[in-house]
Amino acid sequence: MLKLSAVLLLAALGAAPSFKPDLLWQEALTAHARAEAYGPGRTVILIQELNAEGAVVSYERGETRTLWRGATPVVTLVAAEKNGKDASDEWKKRLARPSEGAGGPPEGFDASPLIARYAESVRLGESSFAADGLRLPYTLKAGKAEATGTMRFSADGKLLAVEQRWTKLPILVSAMSASYGYEYHDGALVVRALKIEAEATILFIKKRFRMEFSFSDWQRKP
Repeated sequence: MLKLSAVLLLAALGAAPSFKPDLLWQEALTAHARAEAYGPGRTVILIQELNAEGAVVSYERGETRTLWRGATPVVTLVAAEKNGKDASDEWKKRLARPSEGAGGPPEGFDASPLIARYAESVRLGESSFAADGLRLPYTLKAGKAEATGTMRFSADGKLLAVEQRWTKLPILVSAMSASYGYEYHDGALVVRALKIEAEATILFIKKRFRMEFSFSDWQRKP
């Protein structure tokens, strides 16, 4: 059955003589730029701390809703928990904390083949067909960080997912990988889900963690 699916996919993609994998990436890059005009109305965040064997030793989960008052997003906490106990007060303090001046993640942490400022560094590999779609490998540079990954497209040329691992890591990070799930909303390519696994040094202590985000109820910003 898997072999038949791959054959059908190959036939669907091969039906177009002008099919070029690099154009699929360029089209996805353009569609992703349109996502700047949209924002998710619902966000669910799961943060897990892992031990050396990858087992969960601690977790936090929160859900928020976002509405716009003019150009200003208003984020409301729906629910939050930490290790099975209510953590609403702690999460509300985080959401109320001003972001100005706060230190963001290290350079290269957000590396992606769909972010415009990294696009010039993207180098595409040779595409291949599989049962789950066309696979297009790539490498990219983000400052001193470097990553390698694979973009997966459907038979009609839509970007479905990206899987990536960092080969040269951002500062304080000793291991990192990410997977992105995408969907199209009014022609804009938006992130449906994001999972990041990393090992980093925080306050001189090496920690391993997994973060999962899901985004839905996309709406156009005013």
